[in-house]
Amino acid sequence: MPEKDMPKLKEVKTNFDSTKEYINDNNIIVEYVFDNDVFMELSVNGQKAYSDNKFKKEWKFVLDDLEDGDYVIDFTAYTSKKDNISGKDAIIGDSDARLAFSIDTSAPILSLSQKSAESVENVSAIFGANTVITEDDGSKLTELRLMKTEVSVLPKNYQIMKIINRIR
Repeated sequence: MPEKDMPKLKEVKTNFDSTKEYINDNNIIVEYVFDNDVFMELSVNGQKAYSDNKFKKEWKFVLDDLEDGDYVIDFTAYTSKKDNISGKDAIIGDSDARLAFSIDTSAPILSLSQKSAESVENVSAIFGANTVITEDDGSKLTELRLMKTEVSVLPKNYQIMKIINRIR
């Protein structure tokens, strides 16, 4: 029986830092480099996204305008003899060659809420103007100014504005 001529993946390159939890760019570039010419099929979240009848060593895929959400990119590479390998079978470094990531291009969520009570003693309360400045892509909190006031006794039916801030 003839020995299989399995494709061998040499390198995977992307335009994002795979060590980060979220990516704030919705245009993803993935490049695959093989030792010999292969035919490739690319899948995004289990759906075939690209296929071409060409055989070549280097493949570059540009995924434009992806919506915010979770993604898994996988591939199947075929030799001219139809031997194949997928991303889960191709080991690069310490892990397989499938890519999993989350895209989040939306600005951080800043919401205000109020809480009331009959009376409270020895509390810290936050009062005053608040300023939140983020980068253009909304990913980084640059400044948050609050005035904090120590209050020993609050009058009956007081209200405190509480800031809940989620930053990625």
